[in-house]
Amino acid sequence: MAKQVNLIVNGDAVEMNPFVRTFVEQVVNGAVGALRGTGQIDNLDLSMTNGQQVNLTLNNAQVPLSPFAGKIIYSTIVGMVSSLKDTCGIESLKILIKC
Repeated sequence: MAKQVNLIVNGDAVEMNPFVRTFVEQVVNGAVGALRGTGQIDNLDLSMTNGQQVNLTLNNAQVPLSPFAGKIIYSTIVGMVSSLKDTCGIESLKILIKC
């Protein structure tokens, strides 16, 4: 089943072509899959602020992150998203993935 992937930067939805959509999904899958105790993504809400606050809700359950895991996820996702056009000055970022 195809997944719906949404990217919101500074409150604005970012249009993604199929390559970017798949790339974002795969990077998030890899980051979340590396965390202990996570499983298949049925729905995911990954929110970040420029204060490096990372909140992850996976399948309607909050996932606790160590400071190290939060920093790695933040740096990886912000680095990836900042490479996209129209995404400079990232203050807040949200990635939503749903089956």
